[in-house]
Amino acid sequence: MTPSFMDTKIAFATGYVYPSKAINAKRNRNVAVLFSDPTASDRTEADPLTLVQGTAEVLDDDLQRNTERYVDELLASDIRVMALALRSPWIRNLMIGYLCRIWIEVSPVREMHWDRGTEPPHDLKATKPPQFTPAASIAIGQVASWLPRYSRPPVLSFVTESGHPAATRVAATHENGAMRLEGGVDADEGAPACLTFHRLAGNYSSFDTFIIRGHLESRTTFAPEKVVGFVGSRDDRGVGTLKSLRMVNSWRGQLKRKLAAEGKPMVVARPSARNR
Repeated sequence: MTPSFMDTKIAFATGYVYPSKAINAKRNRNVAVLFSDPTASDRTEADPLTLVQGTAEVLDDDLQRNTERYVDELLASDIRVMALALRSPWIRNLMIGYLCRIWIEVSPVREMHWDRGTEPPHDLKATKPPQFTPAASIAIGQVASWLPRYSRPPVLSFVTESGHPAATRVAATHENGAMRLEGGVDADEGAPACLTFHRLAGNYSSFDTFIIRGHLESRTTFAPEKVVGFVGSRDDRGVGTLKSLRMVNSWRGQLKRKLAAEGKPMVVARPSARNR
């Protein structure tokens, strides 16, 4: 996700027609953000990993204001193709299903740093909440053959004793139906966790991501339970691809139907008054 930095908060936007992040943040306001991929930023591989744990506030009441806020940010961003395209009202209207947003603002409560290739702070232990029951592990099939395409180490996310999630980069290989980890964290047996594999090319010219949900059997063993978001695609999900155009068109129709079912007016894809 792309962060926006406020005076005392970090903000993120997610689509109104794909609101899972916002739903999760409403259900549990304890969240975490890992800054670890320098692609499309002014950071480098020499910079440390930074983990910010915080409390989330979901802003989903004023969709028109949310949409204008998001258009403002894209117009001012370094994603030049996007900023240029959004100067056109016609293109903005076509993209309304993507531009209509929910904002998630995170108030930090703790920040940690550690060098790449080193272990995270030792108090970041993966814990097993009393209400969590691990499911049986699954074979990840075709997904295993695709893992070598993701050259950057995946992100391991887990829950800490404080109730906040945490995350770090780990080396992960698929062996005998399980994922073997290097550079992980101490873990309760059965602690819930997930591995996020992603690729981001250049200045958001192409991206590809999916998650393997599961649990930790030990510091070095991750048992897969479910694959989320993997569609067996090559690296063709970026700006300007046929797939992205199909997705944007689909979201536009979904937004119209969703707002109609909720009795809400259709939003207008435009910048705020100060930027018109």
